[in-house]
Parts: sequence; C-alpha cells; structure tokens
Amino acid sequence: MFQKACGNGVRRRYRSDASKAVTDVKQELQQALNLSQRISRSSGDLELPETLETGKTANNLTSMQIHPSKSFQIPKYTKELDKMLTREQKMGQSNKTAKPHTKSVPRRALRSEFRIRPSKISMKPLEDVDTKPPRLCHELERVLFQPMNFHTLQDGRSGSYNFSKWLEDIIRVDDFDFEAISTFVAASRDEKMLKLTELHQQRYYSSTSSMTGILSHLHFLLSNFRKTNMSLLSKNFSERAATFSWGAQLPAVVIMKRMDPKKTIFSIDSDKSSDRELVLSLLGHALEAVLTTEEQQFRQTFDKTTDGYQASISKPVGAYHYSKIADFVLRSQLDAYHPNLPGTGVFDLKTRAVAAVRHDIAYVEENNNYTGYQIQQTLGKFESFERELFELIRSTMLKYSLQARIGRMDGIFIAYHNISKMFGFQYMPLEDMDYILHSYACPQFHEVLGERNESLKAIFGEEAYILRHDYASLDRAIASNVADAEFKSSIEFLDKLLKLVEGALPENFHACRLVFKTETKRLTDENGESYKAPVLYVLVAPLTKNQTDQFQKADLKKELQDTEHIDDYLKRTEQLNSETAKNVIGFEVTVNHEAQHHPATIKQPRIASNKSSVLTEQEKQFVRKRANQNFYEESAEWKHMQFFHPLDVMTWSSAFNIRQITNQEKLSKRYMLYLSDKLAALKGQTVSKKSANATPEEISDRIKKFMSGAKNDSKASGKTSEENEISQLQALLRAYAKKGELRARNQV
Repeated sequence: MFQKACGNGVRRRYRSDASKAVTDVKQELQQALNLSQRISRSSGDLELPETLETGKTANNLTSMQIHPSKSFQIPKYTKELDKMLTREQKMGQSNKTAKPHTKSVPRRALRSEFRIRPSKISMKPLEDVDTKPPRLCHELERVLFQPMNFHTLQDGRSGSYNFSKWLEDIIRVDDFDFEAISTFVAASRDEKMLKLTELHQQRYYSSTSSMTGILSHLHFLLSNFRKTNMSLLSKNFSERAATFSWGAQLPAVVIMKRMDPKKTIFSIDSDKSSDRELVLSLLGHALEAVLTTEEQQFRQTFDKTTDGYQASISKPVGAYHYSKIADFVLRSQLDAYHPNLPGTGVFDLKTRAVAAVRHDIAYVEENNNYTGYQIQQTLGKFESFERELFELIRSTMLKYSLQARIGRMDGIFIAYHNISKMFGFQYMPLEDMDYILHSYACPQFHEVLGERNESLKAIFGEEAYILRHDYASLDRAIASNVADAEFKSSIEFLDKLLKLVEGALPENFHACRLVFKTETKRLTDENGESYKAPVLYVLVAPLTKNQTDQFQKADLKKELQDTEHIDDYLKRTEQLNSETAKNVIGFEVTVNHEAQHHPATIKQPRIASNKSSVLTEQEKQFVRKRANQNFYEESAEWKHMQFFHPLDVMTWSSAFNIRQITNQEKLSKRYMLYLSDKLAALKGQTVSKKSANATPEEISDRIKKFMSGAKNDSKASGKTSEENEISQLQALLRAYAKKGELRARNQV
C-alpha cells in the first residue's frame, strides 16, 4: 500500500519527458521506501500506529469511537521523504526540455496518524525546590482539613468572626506595594528555564498559565466535550447547565519562539494582544500576600498608607517547580505550603470575585471598583457560595486543575470576595476537581454499567460485589486516573504536533502564532453516514521579529486606560491579525480511543473452578463466560471514554489523525474569526454596558404574557437589542448589588 501510494504520488507530482529522469525517479523512490522505515521520533516525524507496527490484535481490545471505525493507513508523508522528492524534482527538471507555461503542481497536504498510550508516559521533577513557599496565616490553615466545605469569614446569624476580622476589608490596589512581591516572568524571558531545557536536552518550555488554554481544548477533544458533574450542587442548578461556559471555550492563542537561531529550542508564551490584565489579577496578587502574611508584617511591607510602612529595597524571587514530560519543560509557581497535606504539601492560592464582578467587570471598574453584591448564604441561585462554585466549575476549574497537576500540587485554596469585602474560603483538593471534571457519563454507558453490576452480583453475591466490585466505590479513583492519563496524552500529542508544525514552516523560522480551538463538527464515515465528532483546529501563522514583538509586548493595561480608545486598539490589532493571516497553515485533528479490561480486574469465581462441585459443567462454562464478558464491546455507542475500574485506564490508547487544511481562503477566514472572538471578549471586559429601562411596549407585552399564562423566554431575553445594552443576567446581578447596598446602609 505504501509503495503504491508513494509511486502514485511521485507520478502525479513529478513528470519528466526524459528517460534519464524516469530512471532517477525509480532510484530515488526505492531510497524513499528504505528511508521511510528509519524515521525517528526525535525528528518530529510521523510514527506508525502501534497496531500496524506489531501486526497483532488483542482478543479483548475494542475501538471506542463516536463513529464506525476506519482502518489505519500507513502515513503518506514524512519530512525526509518530502525533501528527497524535492531533490528528485530538481534533478528531473534539469534534464527536461524547457517548456513555456508549465503549470506547477501544489505540494501534497501533510498528514499524520499515530497512537498514544498514556500509561507509557511519565512526568518527572527536574530539581528540588530550595525554599518552601509561605504558609497560610490568620488561622486559615484549618480550612485545608475540611475540604470542599464553605467557611464564612463571619457568621451571618450571630455576627461572630470565624477568622481574623482584619481580613474583611480588602486593601485597594493603588495602596498595595507591588514592588514587594515577585513579578511574573514570561517563559521566553526565563533564563533558568532555558538552561534547564538545554541541560535535559528538551525542545519546548513554557509556564502553566501559557499551557492551560491549549490543554483545555485538548480536554474537549479527548473527552468529546464531557459535561461537568454537578451532583454536589443542589437542585438550584440543573444538569443541563453542566457544560463549559463560552469564555472557557474561547480559542487559545500562544507564541512559539525560537530561542537560538542555531538550536531547536522554543519557548511558548501566551499571546498578550487580547489578554487584558484586569484589576482582578492585580488584586489577586495583593490578596495572596494578605492570606500568607501576619497583619503587622503586612502593614510594614505592603500597605503604603500605614505609618509603619517601609518600601522594599529589592524584589523577592518567586518559588517555582520545574518538570519535564515528553519534549517539554514546564514551570509552575508555588503559592503556599502545609507539611500535613498529602504529597508535596504545596497548594495554589486563588482569589475569586463574585458573579456580579466577573460578569460586569467594566461596570464595576467604572463605579470605582465597587459593587454591593454580597454572599449571604451557602445555597441559592444568587448571593450564595453555591452560585460561585457553579460558575467556577463551568469557567475556570479545568484550568485550576491543570495548573495543580503540572505543579504537583495537592489542591487549591479559594478566597471569595467582591473587591472591597472578603466573604469566605474553600479548599478544593485535586481529586475532587478530577471527579467534577472527568466523571460524568452518558446514558449509554450507564446502561452497560447496570448490566455489568447485575452480572457481578449474580456471580459473586451481594456482599462480595459491595466489597470488591461496586463501581460507586471506584468512580473517584477512575476520574483521577482519567485526568492524569488525559493530561499525559495531551502533552505527548502536543509534542508531536509542534514537530509537525516545525516541518511545515520555513527552515530556521523565527516564531509562529498558534491558535487552538475544538469544535463539534458533522463528519461523514466511509459508508457515507454522517456523525458528530469533536475536531481540533490548529492554525499556525509564521511571524517576523517585528510582529512577534508587537504581539508579546502589548500593554493592554496602558492601551485601554481610556475606554474611548478601545475601538482604535481593536482596529490596529485586527489589522495586524489580517497581515499575519496571509500565510496561515492549518490542521484539523480527530481522535479515536481503545480500551480493554485490565487482566487484574477479571476475577474467576471459585464456584466455576474445576475442583468445585457446586455447579454443573454447563453452569460453570456459563459463569466463566459471563465473568470474562467484554463490557467495552459496545463502547462505540458511548459519547465519552469511560472505564469500569481504575486499572482499566492503564489500557487506554488514543489514535490521533492530523490532516493539513489546504483551502487557504477558508483557513484565513477561520483564523480571523477565532481572533475576532478573542477581541470581542476583550471589548466586553472593557466597555461598560448601560442599563436599559423597559419601554411601554415591553411592559405591556410582559403583562399580556402574565395574563395569558405564557412564560417569558429567559434564554431569548439574555440577548440584547443593542450591543451596548446589558444582558438579563447582568440586569439581575446589578439588582442584587443594589439590594446588598441597601442592606449595608440599613445595618450602619
């Protein structure tokens, strides 16, 4: 097959009228076939699917995919083969009689197929951290040992404070000395990480903040947009709302930059052209210092308004953890530590503004960073910790979990606030985040699971089933194993993808901009039947040094200081995007999965053994057959990859198919569309929207619907008639903010 494909490809692309050229083609073709067998992983080329390499098939192995399986074909392209055929073309042309108006044949699209087994991938720490990060102060450490519970700063019923009252009033951003804390260093400017990458002979290096956007879209690809598990929330929030938010699914945009013209080492940084540093991120840095510094020390070191304040002489250096996995070096900043926590004892600090701030940040900034919205209760649709957790799950929990996993952290500590006032705290271990993000199962899997459970109960009895086989006691361990395997598969895939990108770009290219976005697409199988599947689009724009600097050095805090200039900035950025769209290279990626029962999970009941006299031979054969039943056989019908036992995750493998998109017009349009979404989100964070008073017609329509018993369409009402009008959710949150403000006035 491979010989035929290469032969046809050569005949199509390279024609020659001279007999010598034909002879050269045959000779070079044979060299190509020999060379294709020696392609190495380190060169970034395409490896054969393992099933083709071994020629073996497992008896119990099934293909878990969203559509009927397609047999793998041997990859038709490698860099070595392409270079050789290019040489052949030049040799052939030198022997041809010159012909006018010869039409050039376009270069064949790149294509890659390979299989990844996460059980064979490991992530290793590169060095021990010299200094431990700080510990929590103000008796906040007891929150760590009551995980997932909400801990209010002040008891609403009695008015008593559960922690230091000093935490309640939050310091203003302008009053905090940011020179007294460590500064974030982009990967491309981190000399230590560059040295570690060279020392350990790695190829790419990046920080967690730059990687989590890409890894989020790989989660959508590998899990087929698995819903989140909302079972820990009350009925205030339905399962239908368990999908990820629009903001969580925005395209991920990064800059991959060559760090030395003579070496193949690349840094990966976030694209700053549409990544505004909000007042929330600045406040987050200040609050981290609040949580880990005693009151008196904080006044002296950080609060510029106090009498005892002493300006910092030198900037402190942050504590970092470095790991290597595949061809990557990854850096994670360490925020806090407690010796009694499992593992490294390190955890992340996150400050979470209430819904009224996050959904209406420009309006809050316009009002001197103030909102009256408060957290008043544990449960409830609004003004509750439950509301904040619901939105955290849908928006940022995936990124939080990835940051914790990369940094080998135990979990994250969250402080809830409304910019001016602190409300409470929560500690979220990584395994709880794994369960929320990776345990949701489709109805088809639950049907098979029910069949399996009944089978195991019948064979082993109720007691043995509960003690050793009950899925309910295994699902959390399964979710954590899935999360870990998915992360490893994602990094390994990204490694192979970036090497393919390198081969597609000009030799010694300076930098490129990569845009990642996973979407659900309707595809057609080999039988002509359509099906829906997740497709990852990867768009690559080569950048000059000047373009790279413009994207990486964008100071949005300065650019957008005056909101009247937002349109000017957006136009300039859109023009720069348009310039880089001319030479965009694009790929689309699909994936199929395989899994099987781990041998250690298949138990042969004693009653079915040869020595047992309890059953007849026919009954023994029946029991053995049911005990060895392959419950992954129907996995093609499942929407998401699922497992029956934690050990089964070790058998998981994913077959990736990368295909280059050759339609340049469609590529450019998609590139501009994705970047326009990013700019639209930026504008939404910057421009304050006005409250629209109901018109007489709207009031009349509302009353008529009420009289007739018709319900208002809350989803439709979320859309506004004008771009600068607030949504229904923003209107509700502003109303609750006014309610909270009135409540606060009455308490004075």
